Amino acid sequence: MSLPATRAILLLPFRRPRLFLAALVYSGLLYGASFLAGIDEIMDPYWVLTMAVLLLLSPFFNGVSILSLHARNDKGATLWRALTRTITCYPRLVVGELVVNGLVILGSLAFLVPGVYLGLRLIFYKQAILIDDASLIASLQASAARTTGWRIPVMLLLLLTPFFAVPAAMSYATLAFSLGASGEVLTVVVSAAGLVWVNALVTSVYAPERESPAGGEENV
Repeated sequence: MSLPATRAILLLPFRRPRLFLAALVYSGLLYGASFLAGIDEIMDPYWVLTMAVLLLLSPFFNGVSILSLHARNDKGATLWRALTRTITCYPRLVVGELVVNGLVILGSLAFLVPGVYLGLRLIFYKQAILIDDASLIASLQASAARTTGWRIPVMLLLLLTPFFAVPAAMSYATLAFSLGASGEVLTVVVSAAGLVWVNALVTSVYAPERESPAGGEENV
């Protein structure tokens, strides 16, 4: 990915405030749910709430976000069109979330590397469903086909790692150093920006000929 394209993606949360606001709401809900029970506290009933937020809300956020990023140069694009398209694809996105995350978790239980590898190989399934109207099986196959070899998985690993590592480190620092509410708010804000960056980056890699992160204004 070129330096100008990377720079444009990094500026997206500032250039697209509505996307950032949507990410902020989603990040806040997810953080609030996970605050009640950690992922390792599976016997805690609040853990179900955390998983429900992730499973049921993430397709809406990711769907509208990805379609907005993909259609930024379409002057007829609207939030309503992105939302209705996401609703149409919603069952496939939910099942895909279950399948992909399940495979990643199983791979991670065996050893961390297989989980990361599977996540990178299947990373494009949302874009295939939303942009190309692929079935769930076809979307997984398309993602696996696009990530054959080492170049794209390694590139994605290098580009995406900071966007996941920084919020995780901040969340740990908030607990370790008792930063309190200010640390939690900052963690949510940084996580929200990371969500915008990740969707923009993955969508740009999936559809480079149609994507232009520095594109002009649109209605979405």
